[in-house]
Amino acid sequence: MEPITLLLEILITYVVIVWIILPLVVPNLGIRRKVPRELPLYWREVLDGLQASHGSDKEFLVRAYEAVTARYHGGRMETVTKFWKAFQNPFTQAPGFMYCTGMNYLLRTLLVQSGRFAEVDIKIVHVPLNFIIHQYLRVRADGVWYDVDPWAQRFGTPFGKKRVWFG
Repeated sequence: MEPITLLLEILITYVVIVWIILPLVVPNLGIRRKVPRELPLYWREVLDGLQASHGSDKEFLVRAYEAVTARYHGGRMETVTKFWKAFQNPFTQAPGFMYCTGMNYLLRTLLVQSGRFAEVDIKIVHVPLNFIIHQYLRVRADGVWYDVDPWAQRFGTPFGKKRVWFG
């Protein structure tokens, strides 16, 4: 087999698996799930605490981001070695590693459940140039769009920024 043919076959296989099959199989990756009507007790208490302090929508967004990143973190190797976590319910996972999809779902749920944000204020953005698909959120707060990537916070990516290359 010629090298170019082999390279094309690898590329096509990658695209089919990562960009077609995985979004159909992995929760929160391809199909936008609705936020739940009821939150588990821990997350209800987190949301109540967030709502108790007043401030702008951006301040609320930052505090919700901090609540998620204080409990969960991203990880490059863990993305491969703990692949089953992509299929777990984000609301019941123990603190530690969580996929970007789960962290984004938690954050989106807190924002929508707060009543300060609507689904139209939150866009899910997928990063195409990754070994495995990476996603982050674009959130409109106080009329300004912010890139929010809680998974990448562990790598020094601050609030308002995102990872693009090989998250």
